[in-house]
Amino acid sequence: MVSIAAPLYLRQQHALKSKHIAITVAALLLLTIPIVGSVYPVPDAPYKYFPYIYVGLMAVGAAVLELGGEGIFNRGIGNR
Repeated sequence: MVSIAAPLYLRQQHALKSKHIAITVAALLLLTIPIVGSVYPVPDAPYKYFPYIYVGLMAVGAAVLELGGEGIFNRGIGNR
């Protein structure tokens, strides 16, 4: 996620250069190796379930952040 967020931040700050894009592309290409390796060839159980559990947890986290306007994260600790 940092490999995607860092260039977006640099673009917002008007500091994005071609070397930053090249590093981002290289990092994303290198990160595809373990991602593909974790789903192909299909590993034995229980390892074959881990990528899907991870994606499910990321979806739950995104839903909590999106729908949690008055949820547990915005209550404020110590406010009475």
